Amino acid sequence: MPSFSVKQISIIIKMAAAKAGTDLSRSGLLELEMKINDGYKPEETEINQRYLDEHVVKPIERASDPNSSTISLGKDKVDKLCNYLGYENFKDFNEWLLKVEKSIVLYPTNQVVDDFIHIICNPEDEKFINPQVKNSLYQGQEPELKFELIDCKGGCNFRKIVKGKKCLLILNQEFFISSFYDQLKVFYELDKDINALVIPLWYDADIDELKSVFPELPQEQIITTEHLALAMQYILTINKVGAKITENSTSKNHTVIENSGAVFLGKNTTVKGKYISSRDMTININNKGNQV
Repeated sequence: MPSFSVKQISIIIKMAAAKAGTDLSRSGLLELEMKINDGYKPEETEINQRYLDEHVVKPIERASDPNSSTISLGKDKVDKLCNYLGYENFKDFNEWLLKVEKSIVLYPTNQVVDDFIHIICNPEDEKFINPQVKNSLYQGQEPELKFELIDCKGGCNFRKIVKGKKCLLILNQEFFISSFYDQLKVFYELDKDINALVIPLWYDADIDELKSVFPELPQEQIITTEHLALAMQYILTINKVGAKITENSTSKNHTVIENSGAVFLGKNTTVKGKYISSRDMTININNKGNQV
């Protein structure tokens, strides 16, 4: 039985849940089961809720490091999941995943200062891109997103626009002019001073024309918004660090806890939060030795 990286399978199952309009709970996986077995290849392979729960979701939750951990799964089942997502099979999916990885052209030095994922696009494209962004997320997945609309008809400074951000940069046919070429090259050259994580995606663009206008643009790094969901889940997957803490304007700690426990210490500590989980959870509150 072949092994797949936790990162690969995590992206696949989250994209599948998003496409099905459900979540990763048992009831959500049951809904996914019904949709995934409806005519997708290989047709002779069936995937049920129990398999998804016990062999996919739980191993992902138990994995300590999504980049180095692996999961052993049947190739035919992974092929079927990928076919449901619109790819021919896992091989086809993984080729596009590798292209997305290569398209991250301004990789950060782990010091990206902004917690938002910025969706940067032309104002005219926002109404088309917004639904794609929403459909790329499964129920209960609520990353901090921020749309940033830019009109570059009068020129723009891409370095300034993306600095310190994690973002999907949506480019369109309007950039098919020579005056933008030097700007576009910014996204295919490593510049540590920018300190950003950027995935450029082309929307409603003729890729053959793009290749002819900018022949020096690395062909293997040209990704269209057809793969926006893959790009989104990739950013969310590589950005996870179990539990992260950021400071807000009131100097209180905002803590996001994912797949791990937490201990809060301090005098007169107050905990407020929103609980989203597909699993049973036990909460113990210990105050001066008393458990409630």
